[in-house]
Amino acid sequence: DEDCDDVVDDEPTASAWCRARANASGFCAGGSCTLTCDPGWLDCDALADTGCEADPTADPGNCGGCGLACIPGSWCRDSECGPSTAWALDVPLTAGSLTSMLLVGHPAGGVIAVIGIDGSATLEGATVTLPFGFMVVRVARDGSVVWVVTAEGAFATDATADASGALHVVGFVRDEMRIAGQVLRRTTGSIAAFHLSLGDDGSFERLTGLASSEAIVYTSVSVDAGGVVIAGKFSGSVDIAGSVYDASGLEDAFVIAYDAVGEQRWHRVLGGPGTD
Repeated sequence: DEDCDDVVDDEPTASAWCRARANASGFCAGGSCTLTCDPGWLDCDALADTGCEADPTADPGNCGGCGLACIPGSWCRDSECGPSTAWALDVPLTAGSLTSMLLVGHPAGGVIAVIGIDGSATLEGATVTLPFGFMVVRVARDGSVVWVVTAEGAFATDATADASGALHVVGFVRDEMRIAGQVLRRTTGSIAAFHLSLGDDGSFERLTGLASSEAIVYTSVSVDAGGVVIAGKFSGSVDIAGSVYDASGLEDAFVIAYDAVGEQRWHRVLGGPGTD
């Protein structure tokens, strides 16, 4: 029965029906067409008409084997599923360019994006228009924008969120930083450090700064049980809580811990010859 129609050897060429399957060779036995898949192909739907239809290296419905489906929207490459795109945040620029991007996970899901902008950009009615600034965007799990806050005159180097969803952003100021009607001015040196705190709803909580005789930058921030811990580097001399430190080399490093209301808990200065 070469063409699997329950008629035995009705004509010599009838086996072509079973043999001509995609990516496979076939033969009839007991009234059914049995397929042998070509190397690299699989018969995942068990239908003779479609042959061996699945490429496990690239088929997101059968990625690496039959029935191994990738999540919707993702891709399959080399038999492994790639990331899916659940949503995308578009920040249209009217001039200039994006200079940096920090992403912070939010405890309720979604992310907080801190987007550095050199020029002008608008999102949800909020605009940054200066050669130096950043935009803070709270994005919900479904990709919707919850709130937007803008800061001008500063560059963000790091950010983190605590368990309540409050955001802490650190970085440096060239001349003066403006946010929510508040102004932080550099008083000495070429650049000063800043620490910005925003509430879970994007409300302004606190903006503090630290200056040195030459330059100082906050480089990283993290949260602990007592508040936040900020690390940075400075050149020249700096006054930290009434204690004056002179850089031992080109730059020295420091760590400062603050409590929940912004009062300093402790600090350490570390340095030696050269750049730390």
